[in-house]
Parts: sequence; C-alpha cells; structure tokens
Amino acid sequence: MMIAVGFLLACLAAALQPTSAAEAGRGGILHIPSAADLARAGCPSRCGGVAIYYPWGIGPGCFRPGFELTCNNTASHKRLFLASTTTEVFGLGPGSTYFRTPAIHFNVTMKPGMNDTYNMSWEAPVKGVMAYGETSLFVVGCGVGVYLFGHDTNDPIGRCMSICLDDKVAMEEANATHDYFGYIGMGYCSIYLQQYVSAFGFVVDRLNGGVLARSGQDEGLPTSIKVFLAGSYDFQMTDIYSSRVDNRNIHAAFLGMTITDQPSCESAQKKKSSYACGDNSDCVDVLSGGYSCSCRPDTNDNNPYLKDGCQQENYNPNLKGGCKRLCGNTSIPFPFGLEKGCYATDKFRLNCTSENITIFNLRAKYIVANISVNEGYLSVRETQNNSGYNDEELTVLVYTGEGGIEIGSNYDGFYLSEE
Repeated sequence: MMIAVGFLLACLAAALQPTSAAEAGRGGILHIPSAADLARAGCPSRCGGVAIYYPWGIGPGCFRPGFELTCNNTASHKRLFLASTTTEVFGLGPGSTYFRTPAIHFNVTMKPGMNDTYNMSWEAPVKGVMAYGETSLFVVGCGVGVYLFGHDTNDPIGRCMSICLDDKVAMEEANATHDYFGYIGMGYCSIYLQQYVSAFGFVVDRLNGGVLARSGQDEGLPTSIKVFLAGSYDFQMTDIYSSRVDNRNIHAAFLGMTITDQPSCESAQKKKSSYACGDNSDCVDVLSGGYSCSCRPDTNDNNPYLKDGCQQENYNPNLKGGCKRLCGNTSIPFPFGLEKGCYATDKFRLNCTSENITIFNLRAKYIVANISVNEGYLSVRETQNNSGYNDEELTVLVYTGEGGIEIGSNYDGFYLSEE
C-alpha cells in the first residue's frame, strides 16, 4: 500500500512540473494563459503608475520566459524594471512587446584642438531586447560627425553632422525649420535607426572647421558632446553650452522584446506546447531571429498573447434611428458613424469635435477631409501632437467580398476591405 501511495505521489509531482527548464528555473510559463488564469494566479496588474500586460509579468506563473519584470518598492515611489537589470520601464502597451525606457546616454569628451576619433557601442541588457526602429541616436554639440553601424555586421545604419554658426540668432532661425531626420544639423543632428537592433556601434569624429565660435571667440564652447538614444528630442540652444542635456527636452526611448525560444514562426508553430500566439492571431517573424504575435484585423486587437485576447468583432448592419450623418461639412456615411449604434464596428467610429472637425483614430489621430465609400476612398491628414496636420493625404480603398468589413493599414495608407 505504501509503495502504491508513493508511486501515485511521484506521478502527481511529475505532472505538476513546468513544461521546461526555463519555466522551472525562472517561474515563467510557456503555455498560453487566459486573462482569468492570470487573475486567479494573483498576477500584479500595476507597478506604481505603470500598467502591466502579459506576456510581461511579475512573479512565478505571471510572465513568459524573457518577459519577467520586477517592481522596486524601496524607492520613494514604485518603479518597474526588467528583471535582473537596471533598465527601468516607463510604460507598456496592451498586447505589445515594446516598452518605453529612459533615454540611453553616452558621454563623449572631445579634447580642444584635437581631431580625435571616439568609438562607442551599445548592447541590449538581456537576450531578446532590441532598440525599436522608430528610435533615433541624437548628437548635441558643435563640429562633429557621427557614423552609426551594426555592432556585429558593421553594416552602416546612418550618419549625421552637427555644425555651429558664429551667429546664435541665425542658428535659432535655421533650427526653426530644421527636420531632425536631416543629415546636417545646427547644434544637433540625429540618425533614425530604421530597423530593430540588439547592438550597435558608432564613431564620433571632430570636423575640420565645423566649430565656429560666436563672434569668432572660443568662450563658452563645450568640449563635451552629448549623445543619446531617445524616441524624440526638442532641441534647445542652451543644451549645447550646458554640461548635460535638459531631460525635459528628451522623450523616452523605445525598446522591444522578441520571443527567442524558437528562431522563427515556422519552427514555433510546430511546437504547440510552447507556441506564444493565441486564438485569432498571427505570428510575425523577426529578422534578427525569434518572433512576435499580432491580432488579426477583424478582432478587437487587445492582446495576442492571451487565449481570449483577440476576440472577433461583431459586424452590426442594423442601425438605430436618428444617426447624425454630418460633422461640419463632412458627410459621415455608413459603415462609419459618430454615435454608438451608428457604425458597423468600433474601428469605424469617428469623432466630431466642438470645432466640427472629424477625427479618425487608428493607432494615431487623423483629420478626415472627405469620405466616399462608393468610390472607395477616405482622405485624411495626420495630426501632429493632436493639433494641426501635415500636407500628406492618405487614401482608404474599398474591396468587395463577403462577410464583415475591416480596416487595415500599410506604409502607403489605410485600406478598407471585406472578407
């Protein structure tokens, strides 16, 4: 009898073991949980002011391996970090593997009168982390050139030059219309990463004749060149002459985490026990290796890493009466609408501001100029910081078919389709 009981206990213990050494060692989970599973496990949903969304998590059973976080309670306020690192997390998005983190600074001290070359590099704090493609390397200083390249491949990513004029007012006027993606900048320049990188190197060179002191004098010209990785930067002339850039002018950098337990979607989908993408989601290959998940266009686009995270939206062809169909001079035809019960799905909801401006939300805010479902277009202009708009018009195309209507997007514009 004792032997039978012992054997039964051993079997139960084996059945309760995690499915891999990674899960056992770090407390991560490789199966796809539901929102209810995480709630039952008591997984924290916040750390201070930062909301936490799976696959990120704190504590055993609350995160996918590689996505562990820690909440520092010893500071005056709670702060969120990547586990076992000093990389702070400012913000996470639902269903996203990207996160906001403080700008990454590099200090370069240039010796006066010397044409020295400085080599520097950055590597991700843990495996799987990458600098997001929409992040830039910014350089603040006078008379310098910077060359950015892949750390492992030495393939060039970009270059820029920062020069200074002897007339401060002229510099300020030049910067008033300066596009920071430009190759040459006045007092600062930047290099747009354009790709996801887990490491990079850069070279800083002093330019001959690139430093022109105000009024022909050397006074106040700094020898320190400020280099930092950030999402964006609001240049101020004072940043050139101060010992460090004012953090109020720098916006958080964007980093991302890749699922690396399999090298590609093809291999990940063959191993169902550890596949990360939930129902109604698609797998996306990452060029550097690994993969991520994305909800399909006909879903609520909530969280592709949960079982129930990408729920299909119900198309509503039955409208309530009395729907408002004008916003100023802009006609609002179905499937678009302004009020609940007047649009086909949430993706077709428009907002009419108090100034009678029609706003369309699709990962960014757009001002709607005209809608014609029959002719197949929606003319919009992207807002800048929620005010004003640029001159580029994007077009929505309509494709006929069977089933519900959905909205997608690509680099050239928006697309309506029926599937």
